[in-house]
Amino acid sequence: MAVYQAQLDDIEERLEEDPVALVVPSLFGVPPEKQLATLHWMKELPRDKLVSAIPSVGAEAGTPVERAALAMVVVDDLIRGLDQQNRGAP
Repeated sequence: MAVYQAQLDDIEERLEEDPVALVVPSLFGVPPEKQLATLHWMKELPRDKLVSAIPSVGAEAGTPVERAALAMVVVDDLIRGLDQQNRGAP
């Protein structure tokens, strides 16, 4: 049981260091440059697929159109954050 708890603790620690994976769980453990490429690709997905890739957006109340718009904002924010991180900007 202690080994399992140590693994869970490690995962939680890594998640805290990866804001993209907190929002898009399927990108957990993916290097930032590949996260960035994937996020750009995600913008081209059908809107319902984009919403389903971001659990917090899918759980939001509102119309499918509103959730899709929110998903695009979230993806754009994540892209902006990764771009700033790559440039060393605050």
